[in-house]
Amino acid sequence: AQDANGDECVDKSQFESIVATAWWCVVTMTTVGYGDVLVHTTLGKVVATATMLSGILILALPITVIGSNFNLEYERTVQEENLRREMEMQHEEDEAAAAAAALDPAPPGAPPDHAPPGTSAAAPQA
Repeated sequence: AQDANGDECVDKSQFESIVATAWWCVVTMTTVGYGDVLVHTTLGKVVATATMLSGILILALPITVIGSNFNLEYERTVQEENLRREMEMQHEEDEAAAAAAALDPAPPGAPPDHAPPGTSAAAPQA
């Protein structure tokens, strides 16, 4: 197989240094892919494919797990907050009922005019 120059030598790689190669890996794994560096050999394409797939496995899968766990914790927090509010409202209602009962000395079951059972609320006759 001949290359672009017509000889059988593979042209110089676009990966000129370890830093340039690391840059390509970061760009590929973060799916930015500027296209400024391309692979030409089969081995390079295999490595590039492995790098791209590892980017999905290393970055995307944990992000979905973290997102799912965040959603579960958020829903639990909202439920706890709603329960706390309901308990506070019930406590306030209980306190209001207790305060009303303290102001009304009538025994339970007494007539509305609060007279003791068997007596009249009218003034005594002389």
